[in-house]
Amino acid sequence: MRQTACMDAPLRLLDAATTTIASNDGVDWSWLTWPFIIGLLIFVAHAALRFAALGVFPENRRPSSGMAWALVILLNPTIGFIVWLFLGRTTLGRLRDERQARAAEEIRKVAAQQPELQLPADSPAYLASAVHLSQELSGFPAVGADGITSHPTLPGAVKAMANEVDRAQRWVHVEFYIMAWDAQTAPLFEALARAVQRRVSVKVLFDHLGTRGLPIYGELKEQLDAAGIPWRPMLPLQPIRGFGCRPDLHNHRKLLEAGVKIYLYPSPLVLHAKHFSIDDDVMMIGSSNMDMRSFGLNYEISLILHGEEAISGIRAIEDVYREMSTELTRQEWQGRPWSQPYLDNVMRLTSAVQ
Repeated sequence: MRQTACMDAPLRLLDAATTTIASNDGVDWSWLTWPFIIGLLIFVAHAALRFAALGVFPENRRPSSGMAWALVILLNPTIGFIVWLFLGRTTLGRLRDERQARAAEEIRKVAAQQPELQLPADSPAYLASAVHLSQELSGFPAVGADGITSHPTLPGAVKAMANEVDRAQRWVHVEFYIMAWDAQTAPLFEALARAVQRRVSVKVLFDHLGTRGLPIYGELKEQLDAAGIPWRPMLPLQPIRGFGCRPDLHNHRKLLEAGVKIYLYPSPLVLHAKHFSIDDDVMMIGSSNMDMRSFGLNYEISLILHGEEAISGIRAIEDVYREMSTELTRQEWQGRPWSQPYLDNVMRLTSAVQ
């Protein structure tokens, strides 16, 4: 035991001497620990995000929106950046932009083969410029409105679509934001199943976020699979499985004081129609909401109609909706529980970042 202790002593002295030399002649890296490295990286990342918040994130935005996003990221860079990734980007990504560009090019090729529509001599002055602007932006040409039929009820519209599917010979493409296979929509899905059996190419798209929230979402998928109908969810919200997701690819204050009439559709029914008309002259109908995201980011489609003959049928449907609804009065609006205006005001704060 004594011999071992005597032999270890010189080794300990040598280690101490070596440590002293390294400390005196070299660099002491003992301070470079993992907690320090991680903290330094977080500091640098936060500094970079705050720098970008001032000159990068506000690009192509309204000043109010750019200022709102800058404040969100400056106050908490980590949470602010995560929220921006999900809700704040003004593009859908390079791959989707390239797909949209290819689709637009194909649309323009087909549109170029269509004969140019000759506007009536008595058309209003704005119509020619509106047609030109629409074609430049969308690629779709103006066409005659012969044969437009309006369907005031869902069963009638579903039956009309089912009849068209039964006449299809080559392909049928169906796209809805919210899709459900129930008693009212069954005729359309049954027609799609018959088309599949005729070897017609059928493709069905529905919004993942809009349809997934339905209690019968799982049943819908089983029904489509059982019928052999090919389907895909649009913009799936599945980050764990590696699919890109934008939950926003899914302000409301009444100006009753200005004399605007507002009608409330009977609950629990939901009126999802999106159209407006001006006199008996112009109407727009489509999927677009009246917000900046629909105008500048989301994938939407709208149809502009001109002429009393084309508009009269839809105006009649609007009258039916109003008859089913009750008018909201100023007194009712002002008599809301305090929680509703409070929530409205909180939600209004988010409008700047949209």
